[in-house]
Amino acid sequence: MKNKNFRRSLIDISVHAGTSVIGAVLIYFFYKNPFYILSFFIGSIFIDLDHFIDYFLYYGFRFNLRKFVGVEYLASGKVYMFIHSWEILIILLSVSLIFRLDYLFFFSIGMSIHLLIDTFHEIRPLFYSIFFRMHKKFNAHVLCPNSVARLSK
Repeated sequence: MKNKNFRRSLIDISVHAGTSVIGAVLIYFFYKNPFYILSFFIGSIFIDLDHFIDYFLYYGFRFNLRKFVGVEYLASGKVYMFIHSWEILIILLSVSLIFRLDYLFFFSIGMSIHLLIDTFHEIRPLFYSIFFRMHKKFNAHVLCPNSVARLSK
């Protein structure tokens, strides 16, 4: 059995890396501030740490890169992804604007671009609402049935 999520994940990682580099170059061009660039880059990558949480909850601390990239942890039937959340993004962006925290602002912009790409990839905007996932009991079969189905094809 070949996991078809592996190839999709590699494409997704490439798109995220490419947009992060483009965003970093644009920030450099307009602001020339390496800390803004770093904040943006961390924001666009940091969000994916929650995939590790889902993986380790299912497999424990036995790490296998192929299983991780192939999102085989969806076989657990659960998808938490606590950081992939419009609600967290809105809070971070609001705090950055209210308190004029430039670094948090650029972090939030990186995170928002990541979420927009993921939303386009999943074609389900509500999927990235933590409240929606909670309402659906984090059920992977309901939230991302195509990804779960690709595990067995």
